Amino acid sequence: MTQRVILAALLTFCLVGSTALAQAPDAAAGKRPFAKILRLVKFLNFEEAQIAQLKDLLKEQAEALKPLQERTKRINATLKELLASQDPNPAAVGKLVIARHRLALQMAKVKKDFWTKFEALLTPAQAAKLAEAKAKPKGNTP
Repeated sequence: MTQRVILAALLTFCLVGSTALAQAPDAAAGKRPFAKILRLVKFLNFEEAQIAQLKDLLKEQAEALKPLQERTKRINATLKELLASQDPNPAAVGKLVIARHRLALQMAKVKKDFWTKFEALLTPAQAAKLAEAKAKPKGNTP
């Protein structure tokens, strides 16, 4: 019962408390950014302390991603305006595409760092269970 309450609280945090991730590339691709995390929390039977640490990690990730996503959004808007013009300046377009690519690399690093920290939260038994699940064909993983 307690775990259900904690999972509900985590879900609420994920859906309401970190709207900065709502515009993440995963969300744009039609995926829910937190669905995987919630399945893993349940699959690995997280303890209350782990869930508290996970909340901190999610908050840290959201804070790191927010300015990168805001800059990406501004670049996309500028790029859209340039490309809609009669004769877009190729150099300006190229600079924006390069800037957007650099931001995407920074966001990927933030996400990779999150998963590294996530895995550090796991007990040896949970890490083994996760490794076993990763080794199975994709249709059988959580």
